[in-house]
Amino acid sequence: MYFFADNVDYDELDYLLSCGWRKFGNYFFRPSCGECKACIPVRVNVRTFRMSESQRRLVRKNSDIRLEFDKTSESKEVFEIMQEHSLVRFGKRTEWDEYVRSFCTPSCPSIQSFYSINGNLAASGFIDVSSHSLSSVYFVYRPSYLKRALGIFSVLKEIEKALEMGLDYYYLGYFVEGNSRMAYKSRFFPHERFDWQSGIWKEVLK
Repeated sequence: MYFFADNVDYDELDYLLSCGWRKFGNYFFRPSCGECKACIPVRVNVRTFRMSESQRRLVRKNSDIRLEFDKTSESKEVFEIMQEHSLVRFGKRTEWDEYVRSFCTPSCPSIQSFYSINGNLAASGFIDVSSHSLSSVYFVYRPSYLKRALGIFSVLKEIEKALEMGLDYYYLGYFVEGNSRMAYKSRFFPHERFDWQSGIWKEVLK
């Protein structure tokens, strides 16, 4: 299922996220694969979330990182990082037009995160903002910083940002059991998973 929309407001986005929708640019979608319900939306209640000891160690390890949040905008440097990330992670190139269309032409309220190490931009995240949540759209990092586990670190810091903003949830996107690339999404506790049949978010404690 999908549709295209522009000028989606905070409350409209919040409703869509709560019903399992995701988006890139103005393209909104959710799985519609017959009986298959493998793609499970995951979100974290930022008020009840507690970091594990390994996550705390990661935060300490990356204590030298400078993090800033700003409005979403086109950036040749971020595009360069996205190209490096796409080639290493997925073996494909990202085109400038695709980058602008999917990430720099917001159809709803959004912000962008910037992670710098020793004055050099190392990673960036695209985040949508609803009336009650932040939603991670996409995150890219330079492969040379692989050992920093910046993807995990970004989730922890953006959960923290949602809490600072007085919001309730942080959406991580879809999780598929057994998919190694998505396994990290299930390691933030407690978290909630959306049940497609009942339309209810169910808490997972551990």
